[in-house]
Amino acid sequence: VTSIICLSLVKLGNDFLSMEEDNISCTTYKLKEKAQQHEVGGLMTPPPAIIVGPHLEQLPSNLTWVPVPPTERQHRCTGPFQHCCIGQCRRASHVIEPGTKAYDDLFVRPTAPNMNITDMRGLLAVLDRTVRHLNLPWCTLWFIGDSLSSDHAMAAICQLMQLGYEISECNMTFGGPVYGQDQSFCGAQFPNSTLPTESTIALISNNTNMPCRRIRVRFSATDGTRRVINMPEADDEAGAIVYNYGVHCNDKKCMVDWMRDAFTPFYLNEYLAGPNAAQERYFLIWREHEPQHFNTPGGLYKRVARNKKCKAKSPMLSNFRNEIAEQYFKKHESLFGEMPIVRLFEQLKPMHRFHYNKPGDCTHYCYSPWRFDLSWHGIAQGLEALREKRHSGRK
Repeated sequence: VTSIICLSLVKLGNDFLSMEEDNISCTTYKLKEKAQQHEVGGLMTPPPAIIVGPHLEQLPSNLTWVPVPPTERQHRCTGPFQHCCIGQCRRASHVIEPGTKAYDDLFVRPTAPNMNITDMRGLLAVLDRTVRHLNLPWCTLWFIGDSLSSDHAMAAICQLMQLGYEISECNMTFGGPVYGQDQSFCGAQFPNSTLPTESTIALISNNTNMPCRRIRVRFSATDGTRRVINMPEADDEAGAIVYNYGVHCNDKKCMVDWMRDAFTPFYLNEYLAGPNAAQERYFLIWREHEPQHFNTPGGLYKRVARNKKCKAKSPMLSNFRNEIAEQYFKKHESLFGEMPIVRLFEQLKPMHRFHYNKPGDCTHYCYSPWRFDLSWHGIAQGLEALREKRHSGRK
C-alpha cells in the first residue's frame, strides 16, 4: 500500500472553500498483459486486446512524465482527421511542427511508481465488462462539457481508429470554423446519417477479439447559459458519461451556480428520470478540467496574458473550479452517491509545453495521445467503482 498526500475540501460558509491535507491510502493495480505496438508491412496494427486487472486505483498527483520509445514515434497521424496528428492544436492554424523541440516535448507519457496506467485498450476492456450483461449492441463514451471535453471526444476517436476501428456513420460537429476541415467531415462523408442524436460518431472494429467492437463516441456542449443536456433517445447502447465544466467560470459563485442550475437538473431530470432506463445503461463520471497555464498568478486567463507564452507566474495554479465541484458532490452525497472523479489537474500542472508554443491559447492542449492515458485510466477506474457498487446492491 502506498500513502500519498491528497487534498480534501472544507466548507467555510457561503460556498467558499479552503484545502487541508488528508492522508489517504492507495493500492495499485496490475496489467496482466502488457500491450505492445506491432508493425506488419510497415503499417501499424493493433496489438491483442489488453486484459486489465479487477482493481484500478486513482492516479497519484506525484506521477512523472517519461519519453515515449522510438517504436511509438513512427506515425504522426491517424485516420482522416487533422486533429489526430501529433502537434495539432485546437485551432486548425495552430500546429507544433515536427523537427522542433516543442514537437519532441509532446512525446512523453505519464508514469507512477508501482502502477501501470491504462490506455484506450484498457478502457475498452473495462467498459466491455461493465456493460456486457445488458446485451446491447453498442458501447458508448459520451463526453459532456466545453471545448476541452470536445478534445477528449476527438482523442477517443483518434485512438479507436489507431486500434483499427473504422467509422461506420457520423454526424458529429467539433468546434466551429476555427476547427478547420475536420468540422465538415461528417456532413461531407455521411450526408444521410441516421444516427439518433447530433454530435455522434459510430465506429466498428473487425477484430473479433476487441472488447466493445461497436462503439459510439458522443459529445454534447455545455455553456455559460446553464443549458441542461438532454439524454439521447437511443435505447441500444450503454457506457460512460464523462461530464465536466469549469474553465468558463472565473469566480467561485459562477461555478457554484452552474453546479446547482445545470448539472443537478441534468442528474435529476435526465439521468435519473431519463428515457429507456438511462440510469441503468449509463455510468456517470465527473472529470476534472485541465490546468490553464497563462502567464498570470494562478495561470487563469486574463486579457493581458494573451500575448505571452504559456507559463504561469506561480507554481500554485488556481484549481478552485475542481475544488468546488468536488465539495458540491460531498455536500450532496445523499443525492449523488460517491461520484467518481477523473483526476487531471495536479497531474498536468507541469505540462505547460503541451500548449501551442506561441502566445495566445494557454487553455487548450495540442494533441499528444499519451497524455489522454490519464483520462482513460480515470474513466476506467470510475467505471469499475460504479460497477462494483451496482453489483453489491449499494446505491
